[in-house]
Amino acid sequence: MNRKSSTIRKLLLCHSNRIKKVGMKMFIQFRNTVYSYLPHTDIVADKYHVIR
Repeated sequence: MNRKSSTIRKLLLCHSNRIKKVGMKMFIQFRNTVYSYLPHTDIVADKYHVIR
């Protein structure tokens, strides 16, 4: 998988009705795309990247 917004968007739209929480590193494109397509979904920062 790549970091393009279009790739992330396709994944989110395919599964949007089942997604309740998203765990990810806080890469700005990931975060903005998730907020755009799943505004009521909880986003949880990936512990590894927060500690690092």
